[in-house]
Amino acid sequence: MLSVGSTNAVKPVVRFQAEPFDLSQVRLLDGPFKHACDLDIAYLKSLPPDRLLHNFRVNAGLPSSAEPLGGWEAPDCEVRG
Repeated sequence: MLSVGSTNAVKPVVRFQAEPFDLSQVRLLDGPFKHACDLDIAYLKSLPPDRLLHNFRVNAGLPSSAEPLGGWEAPDCEVRG
């Protein structure tokens, strides 16, 4: 028979050692991760906003005269998030 209201607590196997923190407390210093982040930002800033918004507008039933992006942002790609 299964007891749903059991008072036997499960004891932790590993002691908790991490504390949550706000993202505003994080700063990326010079190094490979900062370099990669800067490259990502530069690439995204280089894309025309109308092309970035093309799929959103089409899915919302709004007109879009922008050329759609390719790759996984293409309207016919099933991998888009």
